[in-house]
Amino acid sequence: MSKTTKIISRLLLLAYIGLLAYLCFGHFNNIPDIARKFHLFGIEQDKLVHFCMFFPFPILCYFAFGRTFKTYGGALAFCLTVFLAGCCLGAATELGQGMTTYRSADPKDFFADGLSLAISSVISFVICLIHKYRSNA
Repeated sequence: MSKTTKIISRLLLLAYIGLLAYLCFGHFNNIPDIARKFHLFGIEQDKLVHFCMFFPFPILCYFAFGRTFKTYGGALAFCLTVFLAGCCLGAATELGQGMTTYRSADPKDFFADGLSLAISSVISFVICLIHKYRSNA
């Protein structure tokens, strides 16, 4: 991976984290509360939003910091570390929201974050395996 690609990937990750912070802690007065009114397959819209917000994290981390692993265990360790870092980020946002007067902490939001991170981490691991397989071929 070229130096320019690494820099762009890391800037995208930084921008993503900034956008995530804005979405988690923004004070959105003019948006109606439709999370409890709208359900898709029995899932509240708010939980789907949390799922979508945290899904890119492992993939962006892979492109920003991963890419080359000498062993499959290294790739797995990287993906597990990114998953745990994402869970810490999700927990921190929920705790932070609980400390505000205009947002609330919800364990179901954290569950949606964690589920999203788990699925995305598995996808990142598969990408690592494909990249490792192609580099060995």
